[in-house]
This record gives sequence, C-alpha cells and structure tokens, in this order.
Amino acid sequence: MPWTVKDVDGFKKGLTPAQKKKWVKIANGVLKDCQAKGGKDCEASAIRIANSKFNEEIVMAHEKTGKKVPKGALRFVGPEQQALAVSEEGKSPQMQMTVYNGKVIKDHWYWDDLAIDLSGMKFASGKFPILENHDTSRKIAFHSGKPDISQGKLELYPEKVKFVDTEHSAEFIKLSGEGFPYQASMYAKPTEIQRLAKDETTEVNGFKMSGPGTVWRRCQFKEASVCVFGWDSETKSSAFSRETFEEVDYVENENSDSDGLENNSNNEEGGDKRVN
Repeated sequence: MPWTVKDVDGFKKGLTPAQKKKWVKIANGVLKDCQAKGGKDCEASAIRIANSKFNEEIVMAHEKTGKKVPKGALRFVGPEQQALAVSEEGKSPQMQMTVYNGKVIKDHWYWDDLAIDLSGMKFASGKFPILENHDTSRKIAFHSGKPDISQGKLELYPEKVKFVDTEHSAEFIKLSGEGFPYQASMYAKPTEIQRLAKDETTEVNGFKMSGPGTVWRRCQFKEASVCVFGWDSETKSSAFSRETFEEVDYVENENSDSDGLENNSNNEEGGDKRVN
C-alpha cells in the first residue's frame, strides 16, 4: 500500500489521532523494509507488528498512571468566568455561571498556557455540586444533568440549578444581589493531555493554539464553585494548593496536527454543540 491514518480503524480501533499517526509510521516502515528484502506476506506482517507495538504502548500507558498533580492545578478561574444569582420579584433566584469560557488560560503555573477541549469533556454524574471555593462543607447549589456546551463555552442552565438551604447559599444569593463580584471556578481531572512545544500549533475549541502549552483533550468534570478569588501567590485555600496533591490518571499524547492530520477537537462530540 502505503497506509494513511484513514486506514487505521480497519486494523486497530480506539487509537487517538496521534497514535494513528504512529501506527501508520510503524506499519509503512515495516512494509518498506520487508519489501526491500524480498519478504513474503509483507502487508500482513506490517499490520501485525504495528498492532503489537500499540499493545505494548497501552501497557506502558497504564504503567504511567497514578500521577500526582497539585490540587491547585485541577481548579481554574479563567477570564470571563463569572457567577451571580439573579433575583426577580416574586420568583426564585437563578444562578448564572460561565464555568469555563473555552479560551486559553495564559501562563498557568503548572501547565504553561492551558486550553481544555470542550469536545472531550465527560460528565459521569446526573447531578453536579456547586460549592464555595471548592470546599465540600460550603454547599451553594447543584445542577441537574449535563451543563451547556455551546458557542465555545461551558455554562450552567439557570433553570437546572437548585439552591440548597445553607447559610453559605443564602450569603451568596444576598451578596451577589448586592453586586459582589464572584468568580466561577471549575474542578476537573484530565484523562488525556497533549503537550505543545514552542511554536507547535493545534486546533482546540474552534481556534488555533500555539505552544509552549498543554491541551486537555479529554477530562472528567467534577464540580463548579463560586469563588471570591482565583489562584494567586497569597491564596491559602487547600483547594488551590501547590503543596497538596491528587492522584490523576492520564495519558500523554504527541501533537497530532504537525502533518495536517485530524485532531480531537473535530470528533463526534464537537464542543460547539448544545448538550442537553
């Protein structure tokens, strides 16, 4: 042949775009070498070897799991991430929250420039807590069902948020109504990341991002919080700590865009769709 990335699913399913690129390189290399030596059944041999190499890679990826990441590196307050309670006379207050605006979080202290691919965000639970400063003892509300992913943002549906009967919730509603500038923060854990070297580029959330930096291609959403601060050098909250760690199980992939190949931002769960 030689093979292209479009052929890979016929021989090895479940590979990421970067892994498909590797598979093609291995298979075509083995095929060329076999044919040059006058070998027999070169195509079958090349497919078998490429598949076996990726079985080894899967084992190695599992051996790399259990990475420890600082707590603060999993919680983000980015630009334009706002939280407020809107009250109308005679009606219950509603939460309006942009949990993540889909843009690059610049100069992150752990990930460099960081973007979170909304098309790869997973929601395992039917309800998600909304806390204050990611503190489980300070409960504000909960959101039923998947949040809204549309127009390149992750937002809550106001009608699906129910405030709980706690002093922290009541204080948030009161102070928000008085104009207190609460920010919104997201807590998520990556399961697949893509590292970008300097001047490397990739597509994410509808825009082109340049390295150095990191893209979370897949992640698990955990909860959202209203915050009176983001992370900075004076933050003492353990939720944003650099010194305490969490176990995070993720696979690290190469940049998949260098040869114009498909990338994860264009998968079937596209981030620019409304999710109900």
